[in-house]
Amino acid sequence: MPEPMRILHLITTTDTGGAEAMLAKLCQAMDRDRFSSRVVSMVHAGPVAREIAATGIQVESLGLDLGKPMPGSVWRLIKIIREFKPQVVQTWLYHADLMGLIAARMCSHARVAWNIRNSNIDFSQYRKLTGWTVKACARFSSFPDAVIANSHVGRDFHMELGYAPKRFEVIPNGFDLDRFSRDELQGRRIREELGIDPAAPVVTMIARQDPMKDHDTLMRAIALVCRVIPDARLILCGDRVDPDNATLYGLVRDLGIEANVLLLGRRRDMPEILSATDVSVLSSLGEGFPNVVGEAMACQAPVVANNVGDVARIMGDTGVLVPGKDAVAMAGALMELLTMDKEKKRLLGIEARQRIVDMYSMESVVSQYEDFYGSLIA
Repeated sequence: MPEPMRILHLITTTDTGGAEAMLAKLCQAMDRDRFSSRVVSMVHAGPVAREIAATGIQVESLGLDLGKPMPGSVWRLIKIIREFKPQVVQTWLYHADLMGLIAARMCSHARVAWNIRNSNIDFSQYRKLTGWTVKACARFSSFPDAVIANSHVGRDFHMELGYAPKRFEVIPNGFDLDRFSRDELQGRRIREELGIDPAAPVVTMIARQDPMKDHDTLMRAIALVCRVIPDARLILCGDRVDPDNATLYGLVRDLGIEANVLLLGRRRDMPEILSATDVSVLSSLGEGFPNVVGEAMACQAPVVANNVGDVARIMGDTGVLVPGKDAVAMAGALMELLTMDKEKKRLLGIEARQRIVDMYSMESVVSQYEDFYGSLIA
């Protein structure tokens, strides 16, 4: 049997996020007789690093502080590349794209593939270093052997930024449909745990605190919903989305919806929470291929979402699209689904799951990555 192809994955962080989750799923699902994976995080090892390491894949950190220049981190990466001798260096997110290209070209003949995960970025909401990094990536985008985007909108957006790679592929995210499926028993358990009445309408958004996620508009929409449906509940999960977040909790208090909003922070039981959900929502101002939309659909929770990234392509006719930063439109869409006839909403949820099964199964997406890596070194 031939030796497995060695793939070195370099990612900016291994904290909870869409890119990190997709990397974890990919590493775990790829055929280990054909591919040997190793993961390097530029900054500290986060929860996703521990999840990947638990499957027997080596994970390490360069210990980089993204706000400070640390040339020593490049040399540590070069040492790892020389030791592992990868045939492909797959980088994830802008900082890793740039650093991985430099290190790989300095010390190896490995094929380099970038992986971009965003679209419609408002650079004014981020540190100047991020804007400079993206501009540098655009300028040097012809140097890697290929660039992957997880959405068609993301590919087009980056081409407008000046990206001009030799090869530009779109490989969407994939979903573990055994894990993400509706479990009514677990849904009832979650409602009991959180003190939510079994009959109360529940809306959920899973997103870290970030300016691009626009929790502000969602909160204002929920305040409008609660005027009409007083027992409605909003569950928020994600990094820094908890009662200790003074900005978020202050907005909840100012809007008078403390009794309606639950700030749960980071959770590891997303399928169970989605099983307790009537409608999932995405208020992001910019996305590529948002995992949370597909995960909600797989759990038969219809989605209300801003028309960003490839959301329209993912949802089809199984949810409702709204314009960004429009609390009134979002509230109207949420009420449309929350007050829908129960049987009609149940069938809509079944249709949403079937769309994910047909188009975005993990098996299909892993196969696309494996074929892509094979073609890089053919």
